[in-house]
Parts: sequence; C-alpha cells; structure tokens
Amino acid sequence: MKNQDFKKQWGTLKRLLGYLRPYRFRLLAVAATSVLSTLFIILGPFVLGLAITTLFEGTVNGSGIDFFQVGQVLLGLAALYLFSVYFSYIQEYLMVGVAQRVTYTLRHELHDQLMKLPITFFDRVSTGDLMSRGVNDLDKISSTLQQTITQTITAVMTMIGVVVMMLIISPLLTLIVCITLPISILITKRVIGYSQVQFRKQQQALGTLNGYVEESYTNHSLIQAYHQDESMKSKFKHHNTSLYEANWRSQFLSGLIVPLLNLLNNIIYVVIAIIGGIFVVQRTIAIGDVQALIMYIRIFTQPINRVANITNTIQATIASAERVFQIIDLAMPNHTNGTAVPEGHGEISFKHVSFQYDANKPVLKDINVKLEAGEDVAIVGASGAGKTTLALLLLRFYEANEGSVSIDGLDIRTIQEDALRRQTSIVMQDPWLFSGTIRENITFGRPLSSEDDMITAAVQARADAFIRKLPNGYDTHLDEQASGLSEGEKQLLSIARVMLSDPRILILDEATSNVDSRTELQIQKGLQQLKQGRTTVTIAHRLHTIQNADRILVMQGGQIVEDGAHETLVHSGTHYRQLFKRELDAAKEF
Repeated sequence: MKNQDFKKQWGTLKRLLGYLRPYRFRLLAVAATSVLSTLFIILGPFVLGLAITTLFEGTVNGSGIDFFQVGQVLLGLAALYLFSVYFSYIQEYLMVGVAQRVTYTLRHELHDQLMKLPITFFDRVSTGDLMSRGVNDLDKISSTLQQTITQTITAVMTMIGVVVMMLIISPLLTLIVCITLPISILITKRVIGYSQVQFRKQQQALGTLNGYVEESYTNHSLIQAYHQDESMKSKFKHHNTSLYEANWRSQFLSGLIVPLLNLLNNIIYVVIAIIGGIFVVQRTIAIGDVQALIMYIRIFTQPINRVANITNTIQATIASAERVFQIIDLAMPNHTNGTAVPEGHGEISFKHVSFQYDANKPVLKDINVKLEAGEDVAIVGASGAGKTTLALLLLRFYEANEGSVSIDGLDIRTIQEDALRRQTSIVMQDPWLFSGTIRENITFGRPLSSEDDMITAAVQARADAFIRKLPNGYDTHLDEQASGLSEGEKQLLSIARVMLSDPRILILDEATSNVDSRTELQIQKGLQQLKQGRTTVTIAHRLHTIQNADRILVMQGGQIVEDGAHETLVHSGTHYRQLFKRELDAAKEF
C-alpha cells in the first residue's frame, strides 16, 4: 500500500470517528460494559480448569471426586456466562443508538449539501450514483459503526485479558503463543494493501450500476417503444459484470486473511498441546491449567480473526465514507452573502453576457438587452439558439462566463440567492409534481399560505374546477408521476403554485408545448392572469401564443438578431417573418 493511500484512508477513518465525539460518554459506557462482559468470559476457562483439576486429582489419587465442589464451580461458571451475556446486551443496545445518531447526522449533512449545490453539479453526476451514496454508502457506515466498534473494543479487551491469564498459568507457553502476533499483523497488513483498491472500485461500480438502473426504470416506456430491450440488457450485463468482478476480487483478497490466520493458529495450537502434555507428565503444571491454556489459545485467536474481519469491513466503509465526504466537501456558492432583492418592479438587464456549457462551444455571445419592469417579453428561435439558457442565467442556475445580469440595476451575483429565488419563478415545459396531496403541491413555494390564498391561486390558474371533481378535492394524493391527471391539469397545478408564490419575475419555458389546442387555450387563460403586474419572459416555439407580447426577441446562434413587437417584426423583420411563415404553412398543410 502506498504511503499516500494509507494517509488518505487514515484521514478518512479519523474524520469518520470524529462524528463519535459528541457521544463519548456513551462510548465510555460501551467500553465499560465491554470490559465487564469480556472479564466474565475470560474467567470462564480458568474456573473450568479448576473443575477439571478436581476431577483429575480425585480420580488419580483414589480419594474420590468431590461432586459438591465440582457443582459449586459449575454454578459459578454459569453465573459468569450469564453476567457476560447481560453486559454484552447493554453494550450492543448503547452502540446501536450511537451508530444511528451518527448516520442520522451524516445523512442530514449530505442532504443539506445536495440542496445547496448548483445545477451544474447535477449535470455531471447521475441520480443513481447520488442515491447510492445516500443509501448504500451510509448503510455501510451505519452497520460498521454499530458492529465494528463494539467488536474492536471486545477484541482488544479479550486479547489483554487472555494474555494476563495465560501469563498467570505459564509464562513460557504464553511467550510461544505471542510469537504468532507479529506474524498475524504482517499477514493482515499485506492482504489489506491489495484488497483496499478493489473495495474502492467495488463502491464506484455499485454507484455506476445504480445510476444505470435508475435511468433504465425511469425511461422504461421509451426503451420499450424503440425495442431496445436487448441493448439495455447488454449494457446492464456490462455494468453488472464490472461490479461482480470488483466484488469478487475484494472479497477474495480480504477473505484470504482468515484462512491464513487459522492455519497459523492451528499450528500453534498443536505445539502448545504437545508441550503442555509434556509438562503435565513432568508434573510442572496441572492438567486443568493446560486445558484452560488451550481454551485461552482458542479465545486468543478469535480476536485476531475478528480483527481481520473487521479490517475487511473497515476497508469497504472507508471507501463508502470517501464517497460521502466527496459530496460534503464540494465547494459551493454562498447562499446567504449579498444584499436583499432591490426595491423596484423587476427591470432586467443583460450586459455583454456570454456563456458556454463546454469549452469551445459558446451558447450565448455578447447578449445586450434590457427588459422593462412589468413588460411581457417573448423569446423565440430555433432549438439550440440559447433561449432557455438565457432564462437559466436569470434564475442563476448557471453563472455567466462574461458580462452581468442585473435586476433593478443590481447584479444578481451580489443578491442573496434565496432572496433572488423567492422573487423569480418558472413554469417549465414538463410540469413537475411530487408525491403528496394537491394541496402540498400548490403550497410548495409558500407552505404557510392560508386556505383562502391557496384556493384563490387555483381559481386564477383555472385549476379549481377540476380539483373539486377529484375524489378528495385538494387532499387528493398524487404519486410522483401524478398518473391520475392529464398533462394539461398538471400544468395548471404548476401555474397555481407559481401564482401562490407571487413572484416579481416570471419565466414561462414552453409552458404549453406538450398539450393539445383546447388545453392550451385553458392554460393560456391561466397564464394571462399570472402575467399581470409581473415582468414576464416567455420562451416559445408556437408563435401564435406570443403574438400579444409587448416585445419579441428573436435568437439565432446564441445572439439576439431581432427585437420588436409582433406586427413590426412580421413586416420588417427577416428571421421572425420566416419563422412565422413556416408556422402558417405548417398549419395550412395540417
């Protein structure tokens, strides 16, 4: 194992253990109960040895067996084991609480970080991989903390206690047993060096597979429609094979530790049995002590094997913790610094704005435009012209590479991001609803809204009528696909949600492109109500939906090539007139 890798792993483990600091008193109680439980277990072989010696001497000397004394010894032995079980239960009970609290904290930190990360992060990382980090990796950490800490404490206490008892019985035989300890450590260290790399690959492969599965299930209907079942099966097989190979290698390498240690331990066991038998014949040690010593050797090897297994678990846990900390440690913009939203009515200004998602692929080129407060401005153009990107920069989902975007004269980069988002809202092409009641979906932006305000928003959005026809009205529960509603009804709920949020600036991104003409008219009525008193930016492909806009911006190749009202552009504009003519010709053919 490289020294740098070891330092990285140790740093991750040390950081993970740092989450236990608030529970140090509970951990002290865990350690105390572990000591007591281990102590009673360790005394067992010594007490049993006394019984065996009594039986042996009574038989050999011909004095008869003192069954009363043997019975007392056995009762004492039973009491020791009962006490051990009792304190072991308390130890496990306390440790479960600590492990779950730590996992709870980590899960909160991970979720809070994900809520604060910019949209650009989610463009790069698959949803399935994030779910794997938040579920599989955290579950691995939880189980490790719950089991490994108690096992480690017990193993250390057992080894110390056993060595002490063995020294009391026979220092010479104890020295022979202890020779195996450095050899065991060397074997464990060498195997860990090879297996850790595979454990890291295992967690990465699991995240990749989860991402693929999530994508496949989400788009299952599309896969069926294009008859890509076999192709998707082939890709799944590839990802599944990668996970299988990483799993196999990691488990095979880590699994070598226990057999190798068992071989070493069995050799020592035989050696001690032979030497101990010689000592008994020479009457330099009691037979009960040899029996106790052999039992202690077995007990002594158990913690070593347990530590080897713990080491395997810790390797996988470190890999999981690294993946969780990678997200938690990501640098992110500060959401609280900056000024509040300036006083004004929603004037928007783009000054020399340029943007690109990827290097050498500019999307916006030197955009200069000013939208007056309360103005209804439409943006049209071919796909890829930069229409939606312009709106996303206004929402600050992305940062302009050059230039600035301002609201009422103040650069949005200097505005508190939370305050900015409260004053801007978007109605997207695909309506977004989540699992919950209709009431919860409408009040998502303002959860403390009154019943009257919610109903007023639904009425203005033309959604109240169909909501009241549902079995439970506003308390009707929707699944995450809102499968009981049409696309138009979903969009009306989205409009009601924005209506209730009462933003100063409204963005409509192809809000009616996925519905039929009749539903579109209904939605347009809701949108007209929504636009009143707000600065509105409408992104549209259907030009007939934006003919009444105050201004129309025509984009081509990431630039604004024309700017004016519908009538003006139809008569004097070149690009807009061509777009409008194509739409009319298409309508005639239809």
